[in-house]
Amino acid sequence: MDEWEVIARARERFPVRGGSRVIGIGDDAAVVGERLLSTELFVEGVHFDRGWMNWDTIGRRCTEIVLSDIAAMGGTVDGLLVGFSGTLGSDEINLLLDGISSAEVPVLGGDTVGGGGECGVVLAMTVLGNAKRPVLRKGAQAGDVVYVSGALGGVLAGQKLLERGRRDSPLVERFLAPRARLDLASFWGRSASAMIDISDGLSSELWHIAGDSRVRIEIESVRIPIFEGVETVFENPIEAALSSGEELELLATAPVPLLEGKEIGCVKEGEGVFLDGTLLRRSGFTHRW
Repeated sequence: MDEWEVIARARERFPVRGGSRVIGIGDDAAVVGERLLSTELFVEGVHFDRGWMNWDTIGRRCTEIVLSDIAAMGGTVDGLLVGFSGTLGSDEINLLLDGISSAEVPVLGGDTVGGGGECGVVLAMTVLGNAKRPVLRKGAQAGDVVYVSGALGGVLAGQKLLERGRRDSPLVERFLAPRARLDLASFWGRSASAMIDISDGLSSELWHIAGDSRVRIEIESVRIPIFEGVETVFENPIEAALSSGEELELLATAPVPLLEGKEIGCVKEGEGVFLDGTLLRRSGFTHRW
């Protein structure tokens, strides 16, 4: 069973009752009126490796990932709830808190549990935000243009270099320090018809928008912006860009140009996602049980 099957079961089990002002499972954040809420769970050995990064880096990186859920909805951030469990020393806790604090988002509460377990340290974050016009994944229309907010593939390339013992590359910094695109979120949110952040990989996110919007998306490989240096790590930089997760760039469809947006394709009537005319295989990271 993979995470998408679990999410599908949860959507069926927990239908939303609250009218059009309440939107539940299925987007990057839940919507209650103008309030946005999202939770992320980070598990040592799955989402981070203390052999690759210090605790302040871990704290900031995890914070940016959860903030990106609000950016994906075209929102602004109000605050965080933070919880963590596991065995950490006093200095390590201070570094973790320093990293979270460096994102300059108020921490409004949370919980802590001492002691260890087989899964190591677990960090849970809930972000609270708001948007007058939340942008969902299901609004893409035929005739829209597909945009991304920045170059892709650098996160996966940086991870690959760390696995090889390399740290002297901007690609490694790209892996260690992705940033949520809150600088563009509200601007894109005014015009985008559908939007999502690239957390599992471009191909996966394209399929989410196409499926939820019930449209066909056509992408041109020559238009996909590639992070500088990815071609030195992978023979096929396009494949790296399609599957690289935790990029935190925005992916959106819109009937008008988006600020700093890179046009990579278009939306048509139909179904599926196509790259250079060929059906695109969904790639990227997926949790499995």
